[in-house]
Amino acid sequence: MFWFMPFCYFDATSDLLVYDYSFILFYNLIFTSLPVIILGSFDQDINSKAAPAFPRLYVRGIRGLEHTRTKFWFYMLDGLYQSAVVFFIPYLVWQLGLAVASNGKDIDSLADFGTTVAVAAIFAANTYVGMNTHYWTPITWVVVIGSSLVMVLWIVIYSFLPVNTFFSNTDETR
Repeated sequence: MFWFMPFCYFDATSDLLVYDYSFILFYNLIFTSLPVIILGSFDQDINSKAAPAFPRLYVRGIRGLEHTRTKFWFYMLDGLYQSAVVFFIPYLVWQLGLAVASNGKDIDSLADFGTTVAVAAIFAANTYVGMNTHYWTPITWVVVIGSSLVMVLWIVIYSFLPVNTFFSNTDETR
C-alpha cells in the first residue's frame, strides 16, 4: 500500500485499496505469521550439545555485535527494495497491457492487480524466511511451503464466493 498511495493522491480515506480486505486481514494472521514463528522456535546455528560446551559463542550477542544500527538500516533498505520490486513489476506489466487472461482478454481490474501484488508479497515474505532458515526440520518445510499453499487455496475459495460490498460505499453487486 505504501507504493500505491502516490497513485491515489495520498488519500488514505478513500475506498480505493490495492488489496482485497481479506489479504489485509490474513497477511499477518495466517499467510506469513507461522513461518516466522517456526523460524524463531526451531532454527539453530549449532546443535544443543555444542552450545553449552562453547560459551564464547554468546559473546557477540551479549556485546551487541550481531544486531547493529548498520544492520538495522540495511534490513530497512532491503525491505524497501523488496516492496518496490513486488509492486512495480506487476504495475509495469499492467501499464504495458501485458496482463492477459486465459481467454485472451486484457486484465485491467484493480482487484486482479491487487491480488497479483499480494501474492508476490506473500511469496517474497515466505521465501525470505526460508532463505534465512539454517536448520530445516519437517515442521519448517510444512509451515514455510504450507503457508504459501494456504494463500493459493484461499484465493481459489474466495474467488467462488459472492461479492461482498460491506467494505465499499456502493450498493451495487456484481
